[in-house]
Amino acid sequence: MDRPIEFRAWDKQSERMGSVASIEWNPDFTICRARVIFPIEVNGFPGTEELWIPGDRLIVMQFTGPHDRDGKKLFQGDILRKPNGLIWEIYWSERYLQWYSRCLNVTNFVDPLTNREVDERAMIIGNIFENAALREGEHENPKENL
Repeated sequence: MDRPIEFRAWDKQSERMGSVASIEWNPDFTICRARVIFPIEVNGFPGTEELWIPGDRLIVMQFTGPHDRDGKKLFQGDILRKPNGLIWEIYWSERYLQWYSRCLNVTNFVDPLTNREVDERAMIIGNIFENAALREGEHENPKENL
């Protein structure tokens, strides 16, 4: 799959998500710090705030390649509703070294993530940090909003 390498990050301290503009690495290949761009509101208008955040404060997630029905990029940690109403969490498998989706409606049901899995009808409905209730099974009607 030909895709750009992009990251976003969850700041554990401020509990907000931002786009990663650059990363500085430690010699042991852990993140020293990252420059993260957060969306903010300034005098009622959308703006951005750029901050250097220490690596131990961040959870960094990678763009997986596909987009949802609204053209939104699908990142690791996103929660996706497929046309059949099932809710899926996107994650990286260290064991198989590829992206997978884990069904949150059905126990022990996982699938490799491919572009055909995410078609123009699938929709990102949140992520595991900003919408934890979706991951914990507190789903709204799965067929709603499709």
